[in-house]
Amino acid sequence: MSVFTKLLALCAAPFAAACLHAAPASLDLSFGAGTGTAIVPIDSNGDVLSSMAIQPDGRILLGGYCVVAGSNNFCMARLLDNGTLDTSFGTGGKVTTAIGANNNDRASAMALLPDGRIVLAGTCHNGNDFDICVARYLSNGSLDTQFNSTGKRVLPGDGTKNEYGRAVAVQNDSKIVIAGYRSETAEDNFLVIRLLADGSFDTSFNTSGSRSVNVIAGVNDQASAVAVAVDRSIVVAGTCTQATQRFCVVRLTSTGATDTSFNGTGQLVLSQLAVGSNDQLNALAIQPDGYLVMAGQCTSGSVSSFCAVRTAADGTLDSNFNGSGKQVLGSLYTTEKVASVAIEAGGRIVLGGTCSNLSSSRLCVMRLNPDGTPDTSFNTSGRENYSIGPLITDELTAIAVRRDGRIVAAGSCFNGTNLDFCALAIEGGPLGYRNCSLDIDGDGQILATTDALIHARIALGMTGTAVVGGISFPTTATRTTWPIIRDYLISQCNVPLAR
Repeated sequence: MSVFTKLLALCAAPFAAACLHAAPASLDLSFGAGTGTAIVPIDSNGDVLSSMAIQPDGRILLGGYCVVAGSNNFCMARLLDNGTLDTSFGTGGKVTTAIGANNNDRASAMALLPDGRIVLAGTCHNGNDFDICVARYLSNGSLDTQFNSTGKRVLPGDGTKNEYGRAVAVQNDSKIVIAGYRSETAEDNFLVIRLLADGSFDTSFNTSGSRSVNVIAGVNDQASAVAVAVDRSIVVAGTCTQATQRFCVVRLTSTGATDTSFNGTGQLVLSQLAVGSNDQLNALAIQPDGYLVMAGQCTSGSVSSFCAVRTAADGTLDSNFNGSGKQVLGSLYTTEKVASVAIEAGGRIVLGGTCSNLSSSRLCVMRLNPDGTPDTSFNTSGRENYSIGPLITDELTAIAVRRDGRIVAAGSCFNGTNLDFCALAIEGGPLGYRNCSLDIDGDGQILATTDALIHARIALGMTGTAVVGGISFPTTATRTTWPIIRDYLISQCNVPLAR
């Protein structure tokens, strides 16, 4: 088999000894000084984590809001891939930002731009009511003054109604999409906003840059998740309450119009996932094939369970997912709720949330096979629960899969007085890894002038400095020397190169 063919195989075969890792669901002990966990206090008065993003170089961004001198401010921290604070970010690895005029700013969501800049979005009080607000940062944590000249903006609403930002996504053209809801006189409606790169409203979206969507007339429709598809259509999902709570989804075209190719109406309100259940949608992801995965909390009687749905891109329930497109997963705790969902390279689905009873709450992670069944390679049952804080009062709000396939979960942990940011790293196991990639230099891209050139030189039998000579690597590249590239190809791609 040629080197190039081995690279394309992406370590599909069982790994050689150099590729072996600890069992799936085990804590990654290379993270957090040998513990697999990290507690990150931002301010001594309490920190609430709402979001997380993994940069291409493996560094971990944590976002939320912190109480600073009696005020709620947007705040972030950045960790190196080993779980320690990245002191090149902000001040000692941390950033706090006051946004609104009334000292009540709560970041709910985070997204990364293609060039590494960071977006935080949420809700701020303007002195009279709540508005959606957003801040954009450079990759070093400083405010990006090319965005609204200050790096931050409180978006004007209609002046009389509360508007809440709950989710954010970034298009590949750097436009920012924010989703949430507006409290109308008698109901809540989905609200979607799109901003240009300079922070102004994008008038090519519904002529105003904003659109309110009344999913079910006369009831509360609250969006909690948003994702942008490859064709730049926008999928917004949340919970609609009509006698019971239901998962509901809206898809808009890139211009903000209703996309009638989705369920014929552009909207989908799902029936109850279990008999008599109240279903609250908290998370959404789009698979590479365009299928939608939605997850949240389904409550029947006094017990709440993890639950998930998968539909085709047109809104049709996917019968290949648990036979019905729906999955309600049995509870071990009184209350179990999904807060975040991530898709692995091989199609497996990682659900992250909180499991709690009267005396404790823990970070809960489940992994499903692509067909929706629990992945028994992950702790034999498909699930594992973790504790970080000293009082076992932890809440998971964000989960992500690193490029090496390991899982990072983050949330808020009670320290006995208030909350701190906290995170843990979990082994994905051999079959969960995207260990080998055509992205040889590790910059998150596959380029002809770097990766393909390295491939060609190795295929021609070159070794040593001849493989990398004359190549101008991007600043985000993590593998730029022959020894590092060689070790990566041997251990992660099973390529037989001499050391």
